[in-house]
Amino acid sequence: MSFFIILLSLPSFNILIISGLSAGLLRQATYTTTRLGTFRILTNKALEANDGKTLPLYQKALCGLTTGAIGACVGSPADLALIRMITADKGVLALWKGVGPTVVWAMALNMGMLASYDQSVEFFKDSLGFGEAATILGASSVSGFFAAACSLPYDYVKTQIQKMQPDVAGKYPCTGSMDCAMKTLKSGGP
Repeated sequence: MSFFIILLSLPSFNILIISGLSAGLLRQATYTTTRLGTFRILTNKALEANDGKTLPLYQKALCGLTTGAIGACVGSPADLALIRMITADKGVLALWKGVGPTVVWAMALNMGMLASYDQSVEFFKDSLGFGEAATILGASSVSGFFAAACSLPYDYVKTQIQKMQPDVAGKYPCTGSMDCAMKTLKSGGP
């Protein structure tokens, strides 16, 4: 316990926590609020178009894909700041480095998370007759599994692209997402 008190009292440790915290809070304020808000807007519009009938899973998945892309575009600068702090000489456009892989990752994450959550809520509540707490717990578990299963490969590639630095000749280790994925599979397997 005293180790943590000493560590927390060090000025450099506090700066590190504050720097990381600000990037994390900015990411939540941009990416997460955008994707969750737009998911509800899109699913409500889809419900209206469907005459109030329950949406099939594929429509929920499409809403998740769309809101993931929108949220990733809005939150990409904060996401990159979590990977590495941008220096002033790189310019503001450097904050969108790797936005393509970030959009693909977010689409996969949101499709897996949001569509499976809504579908699971309906299944646990309507088909199995679970109560509210059990429904939320069950749907959250299913949602977490599918969010991870759908997004982890893309997350790895996205992070590798965002962390890339050119060598002394100015050449990057990967030419893009597919090149990064293929090199990863070749060197480390699935």
